[in-house]
Amino acid sequence: MMKKNDIPEVFFKLVNKEGTLDSLIKELKKEVLNPCEMYACQAFCCAVLAKNSTNYLNKRKYIKQYDIFISRAFNENPYSIEARLIRFMVEQKLKNVEFVEHILEDLNFLKKQYGLIEDMRLKEVIYKIVLQYEKK
Repeated sequence: MMKKNDIPEVFFKLVNKEGTLDSLIKELKKEVLNPCEMYACQAFCCAVLAKNSTNYLNKRKYIKQYDIFISRAFNENPYSIEARLIRFMVEQKLKNVEFVEHILEDLNFLKKQYGLIEDMRLKEVIYKIVLQYEKK
């Protein structure tokens, strides 16, 4: 059984392809998060479901749900590092969707905030993702 608030650990395992979406969803059902974090995590789940879906209609549905949840996260806290990271990752991966692109805005935000982040897991993920993006 997972200890209280293992969502960050499960999320980072999923990002590093060591965990499953089901594990994250189970944790989200158990925990009480602030609304911004909850919406950002829900947006991430929808993006993963869209990525993994082979059915075009389901893919569109998940992308629309992603957009709703990520917008809610930013309405709650436009300076959320987690929401910026999720939006940055999703906008890089999902192509041919009708998003307003925020990649450079989020990249600059994450770089500026990097030194202020205390959670080493979060710093590690941001470092890897930013480095990957800049190598392109």
